[in-house]
Formats: sequence, C-alpha cells, structure tokens
Amino acid sequence: MREKGCIEVLASGTAIARRTRERLAQSPELGAQIMELAAGDPFAIRSEMIGKAAQSNDPLAKEILEQTLEYLAIWLGNTVDLLEPEVIILGGGAGEMLRPISTKSKSE
Repeated sequence: MREKGCIEVLASGTAIARRTRERLAQSPELGAQIMELAAGDPFAIRSEMIGKAAQSNDPLAKEILEQTLEYLAIWLGNTVDLLEPEVIILGGGAGEMLRPISTKSKSE
C-alpha cells in the first residue's frame, strides 16, 4: 500500500473518485466507461460512476473498487484484532456501492 491516512481518506466515495482521477491521469486509455459517464470531464467523476462502470466491467473501475475492498479488509481486520467487536456495520454510499463486488468475490 502506498497511501496513508485514516479509512475515510482511503475508502470513502470522495477517495474512490480521487484515486480514479489520479489513475486516469497516469493512463488515459483506461476507464473509457467512466469518462463516458463523466461526459469527458475527469473533475465530474463521482464514486457512483465508478460503481456503474464496474458493473459494466470497466477495468479501471474494477481495479479501483478492488483496491478499496483491500483497504477496508485490512482496516476491518485490524479493528477486529484490536477491539474484538461483535458486529461491524458499514453504511453510506460507498458501502452500498461495494456490496455487489464484495458479494461477488465471496462466491468466486
């Protein structure tokens, strides 16, 4: 992992959109569906667009969301080790957007 910060900096909807814009700046040929959803404007990219593009098998969108799931898995694992909670509930737009991907990866 190269990024540092709290989980909000790594896995929020804002972070997902930011990481997508950064990857597009490095490799503009990736994320064609994302750019189409954003009408060609990288600054218009929102996490909801990443979720829609991932459902359509956009490789960049899938990469970003898998990276987000990895961040969450590490963070949740550390939280469980430290606090031993009985239940963890994830909510918000990013949590809802990641549900199909996390469910799919369990079944594979």
